[in-house]
Amino acid sequence: MKQEQIAELISALERFGVKNARIELDDLLIRMEEGKSEIYKLQPIEEKIPAKKEEKKEGGEVIEIKAPSAGIFYRRPDPNSPPYVEVGSLVEPGDTLALIEVMKSFGPVVSEVKGEIIEILVEDETPVEYGQILFLIRRSK
Repeated sequence: MKQEQIAELISALERFGVKNARIELDDLLIRMEEGKSEIYKLQPIEEKIPAKKEEKKEGGEVIEIKAPSAGIFYRRPDPNSPPYVEVGSLVEPGDTLALIEVMKSFGPVVSEVKGEIIEILVEDETPVEYGQILFLIRRSK
């Protein structure tokens, strides 16, 4: 979709009184919020599947932590802070693993189990879709 077409679409929505919208077209995400428009280029979702899944499962069940909503994935609370977790981090149920930003609102991605982070499948500050696998955790007892 060309820039002129995007501008026409946003203008048309504003003329009809639309203040808040989220539109996905081809490889673009257009977000409107109270007169402010943002356009993101979506990246194809590549869910990494471990080549040796049996090795990953040794020592405990592997749990997939999925995105609770679509939005922008952040591994840290702010740009100057370290990530919430790294591969090898031990987590408890309820621990914050990351944040997802939706319309300038940040929601936590939390661990559902006690275990060890064995893989982080998403890059920091990239768009994610609802239900996309974000982390693999080896459950511990």
